[in-house]
Amino acid sequence: MKVHLTFTIVFFILIMIFKALNDKSIVYLIMEIAGYTYGPLLGLFAFGIFTKFRISKNIPSWR
Repeated sequence: MKVHLTFTIVFFILIMIFKALNDKSIVYLIMEIAGYTYGPLLGLFAFGIFTKFRISKNIPSWR
């Protein structure tokens, strides 16, 4: 939840900066950032669909 809110604030600040500069490239910036996350998400989806491997629930807590 903290990560989501942080990215929301960062994107809002970026949009306000680009609006002040009257630059239309914010769409390209958002698409480029989304491209970095698309590959790993697609890989995790394929891993879940095509394998029967079970993830261990004995993961240590990082908190």
